[in-house]
Amino acid sequence: MVFIICIFFSHKIAGPMFKLQKFLHEKKNGTGHDKLYFRKGDYFHEVADDINAVFDQLDKNHHSDLDYLDEVKSYLGNLSMVVPEDKQAVLQEITSRIELIQERYNR
Repeated sequence: MVFIICIFFSHKIAGPMFKLQKFLHEKKNGTGHDKLYFRKGDYFHEVADDINAVFDQLDKNHHSDLDYLDEVKSYLGNLSMVVPEDKQAVLQEITSRIELIQERYNR
């Protein structure tokens, strides 16, 4: 009987930890679900809520940063029309770097 109770409780702990590890691995690879959920009766639901809140905030920051990079790229495009020819290469290099950053984070 004690053995069965131990297995039952270990699954309530091991299950969420396995699901958390799988969720983080999928997030790293850009696959999987947007939210982390544990089964009813599992332990650590607060951890899932905290992790979901962190990823929600990271997503908001990510989108905000990408929007800002679009604005900067637009400003640089406008600036390139009035900047002397010898400074054009610098603006083009900055614009290229911004585009690389945007490509990396738009996957």
